[in-house]
Amino acid sequence: MKKMSQLWTEKNVILLLTSSAFLAHCGNHPDEIKSGDSKLDIVGGSAVDSRISDARRLSTVALTTDRLNAQRSGVRHLLGQGHSFCTATIVAPRALMTAAHCIQEFDPRTNAKTSAFILPSTSDFIAFFGTKVSVDGKWLRAREVIPHSEWDPGLTLRGASDRPPHDIGLVILESDVPGEYKPVAIADRSMPLRESHPVTLVGFGVTRTRRNNNTGTLREVQ
Repeated sequence: MKKMSQLWTEKNVILLLTSSAFLAHCGNHPDEIKSGDSKLDIVGGSAVDSRISDARRLSTVALTTDRLNAQRSGVRHLLGQGHSFCTATIVAPRALMTAAHCIQEFDPRTNAKTSAFILPSTSDFIAFFGTKVSVDGKWLRAREVIPHSEWDPGLTLRGASDRPPHDIGLVILESDVPGEYKPVAIADRSMPLRESHPVTLVGFGVTRTRRNNNTGTLREVQ
């Protein structure tokens, strides 16, 4: 998983804006993940309690879609299957922050060497609010998706580089997040992370690097 973090100041919770199943192939089916796609995978963790009232649950959302995959006739869309494709963090009442590779998808007419990405329809993006993705749960559609203007898909695909990949993006929602959900408190320079200081990683992640990954459950690991 490619990831970026935000600090929640009260309990040192790192909220991962992480691809739960796709590494830069947003819009694909979660069964298509292959072992070795990334050296940064975080696998496992325990399910987040749906009763907690801190940023682990109230500032972390799943990105999913009800777009059908034309290559898989008869297969339900991700929302209907209870799957997500990325994690996002609430940073404003109508704004989510995630990875740029989560809101653009690889152009199948090219190959990895050309690093050609396309922006799917805004209506393809759905933000799900809860600890378990379900078509019957709370969700909102996107009004706009904005990848970083300097994002370099090639760096995301190739990995290590001396240049920052700017792999970050925003999802603007069609309305404010549901009542109990709220923007995360972002740490400033006055709160540095120290070596050996415990943190909690939170996200809708992959449970194992093989088929049938459960990408619809919010998990945490310390």
